[in-house]
Amino acid sequence: MKRWWPLLFVSSVAAAEPRSFTHTYEYPTLASDTTEIQLWHRDVIRDAGFSGGETLEDELQVGFGVADQIEADVIAAVSDDGVALTFTSLRGEVRARLADRGEMPIDFAVHAGGGKEFGGRVYDAYARLVLARDFDRISVAGTGQILFRFGADAPTAKREYDGAAGVTYELAPRFHAGLEAWGTVDTDSRHAHSYELGPALAVRASQNLWLALSAGFGLTAESNDFDGRLILGFTR
Repeated sequence: MKRWWPLLFVSSVAAAEPRSFTHTYEYPTLASDTTEIQLWHRDVIRDAGFSGGETLEDELQVGFGVADQIEADVIAAVSDDGVALTFTSLRGEVRARLADRGEMPIDFAVHAGGGKEFGGRVYDAYARLVLARDFDRISVAGTGQILFRFGADAPTAKREYDGAAGVTYELAPRFHAGLEAWGTVDTDSRHAHSYELGPALAVRASQNLWLALSAGFGLTAESNDFDGRLILGFTR
């Protein structure tokens, strides 16, 4: 099925698998023996107009194509709440897809990972389901994730559900524009529902360099007022 993400040139250098969204994961995994570095930046404003309501989050993700359908990633995250820069977490993740794009009625992939949250004896483990489908120039994707926190210092809210979905359209061979929604449900907390919605843009700058950008705005009282994320990826 045609799409603008596949290889634009035949080369001995591996091509990237760009993202159309920043919260919704998509179907592709890295090709075998391919390495990709992703820089993630997120700006969250919880209480607009009040000092201390803005948090910056940054992640470094290094992925490696173990096989054509299996990818392994290491993810390091830091955050800045306006008071201090904190090393947030270190995680490992495995991603697997069951078939090539378009071979099944709905493209299907599963992710699983876990790691250490710093600042206490807190660990987490999570599983993620990814569904996607292409309709000529239109692509639709959805992600569902469940996360468990455990350890002596684990918070009261030990279980969390996250979901995201998006639709994007190929405006030009290297440019996608669409809409993305994402949210979190924390079943162990009174502040259980947080949902954001906004535009999603993606650009393939070259065969090996791409970026994705989204800007979300809160839909409920518990939501963030603003949630913006930028992802920059480089593949070799």
